[in-house]
Amino acid sequence: MDYNRNVNSLRNDADYSRRLLIVWLAVALSTVLGVGGVYWWRNQAQQREAQHRVAEAERRSVEVNAQARDLLEKGEFAAGLSAVDSILDLVEMPDLLETKYYLLHNSNRRNEAYQVMLKLLKRRPNEAPYQHTTGVLALNLSKPKEAAAHFESAVKLEPQNSNYQIEWANLCLMNGDLEKGRTILKKLVEQNPQCEECWFNYASAYGDHGALERAIEIFRQAADEFPNNFTHQYHLALALDAKNRQSKDQPALDEAVAHYQRSLELHPLRNSVAAQRIFEITGKAVPAELEALVADEVPLEVEGDLSYVRARINGVEGRFLLDTGASYVCVYSNAASHFKLIAADRVMETKTANGIIQVRVAYGQLQLGKQKLSDAVVCFLPEIKDDRNVGLFGVQFLQKFGAQIDVAHQRLVLNSDR
Repeated sequence: MDYNRNVNSLRNDADYSRRLLIVWLAVALSTVLGVGGVYWWRNQAQQREAQHRVAEAERRSVEVNAQARDLLEKGEFAAGLSAVDSILDLVEMPDLLETKYYLLHNSNRRNEAYQVMLKLLKRRPNEAPYQHTTGVLALNLSKPKEAAAHFESAVKLEPQNSNYQIEWANLCLMNGDLEKGRTILKKLVEQNPQCEECWFNYASAYGDHGALERAIEIFRQAADEFPNNFTHQYHLALALDAKNRQSKDQPALDEAVAHYQRSLELHPLRNSVAAQRIFEITGKAVPAELEALVADEVPLEVEGDLSYVRARINGVEGRFLLDTGASYVCVYSNAASHFKLIAADRVMETKTANGIIQVRVAYGQLQLGKQKLSDAVVCFLPEIKDDRNVGLFGVQFLQKFGAQIDVAHQRLVLNSDR
């Protein structure tokens, strides 16, 4: 009897333990599921919130990009960067990445600009201009191998673009790969024999690296193909002169003289190397007309006591106030991007009619009348709202063009001294 009672007691205890275990497991499972459910719902809510923020950012991206572009035009680069980053921190939009590149580049933050272009290329790898721009940035950051890869990609995407091919070839030459650079340029002149710049770079690929004989052959071809191109005539003369100056090979030097003279007939220059070498070889000065100044006239727009002149910066025309106190050509900062100007890492003093001020500068091609000046210093003045005028043209700067102000006839008379 006692035995049976003990057995039943044990059975009851076992049943109780099982029931207790089941209850404990149920409670534990409920707790886990409850906590997991909270985390799951919280995660879902966070995902929905993130998706909503991304969707809202995408919706606002066009408006923000337009605002950032306006700030870029005004030179307010920090504010523009803040605007684009408010979207880019949530979602990478190609158009905003492009705007951010311009803002960083104009802020002289070129390494950051390069990183932005790499991000942009991941989204738009088949855009040749992006590849080319990234290559230029890499080259400026002393990354020649990366630059070569980007230039090569640009060429593959737009093989008809001779400028891309020339830059790629010249970079190969700079990196010491003479054979590759010359091969690229050779194919280029074969494919596009009417490209005058292609011929020049092809010949220079030999002449600049000591292979004067081959350079002379190519410049002869170029001079025959473009008989009225003074650059080919002049550089053919230079190559002949350099190769034969030591040996005193008179027939070759006479040929150099003929091409020097032809280059001056096509493009008269004062105090030129061509005229000097002709005199040193022959003992005779060139005819006066080959060193004559080339007169050029530019009309003045006179309004009361003020005079205005039209000039071009990087091919873009603008109307400038002639400032008797200014030392340089200056543009208002809000017009800088209009002229494709990028501020350099330099600040300088310039005189204006109102006194001396500190200004940032850029470099660009300046054209007044028919005359051009490469790498001219252009100052940035504080922003001003003037729909008719874009900046100041310093009267002292006119001296670089040999210019004289003819008030009676309301014109500038320019004399080429290049």
